[in-house]
Amino acid sequence: MKSLTARIIILNYNGEAMLPLCLPSIVEAARQAETKTAITILDNLSTDQSDSYVRKNFPEIEFVKAPANRILCSYNDFLPKIAEPIAIL
Repeated sequence: MKSLTARIIILNYNGEAMLPLCLPSIVEAARQAETKTAITILDNLSTDQSDSYVRKNFPEIEFVKAPANRILCSYNDFLPKIAEPIAIL
């Protein structure tokens, strides 16, 4: 079907150790979804190597740094910028 589009947005803060545990299954689920689904990591100014890890191992995932670490409120700044009508947080 793939006519609508969706975006999975994963909030991250120093989650480099967790990313290898969760991203493979999220990427696979997005590939198999009936709706075309993109993935974004919304990073709350991490000080670890999350950015490098994602860019090296998952180049298909968009990595966006929030302008400030507003915890969950970082979604409020980012959501108006996406084109997809469906957002999965």
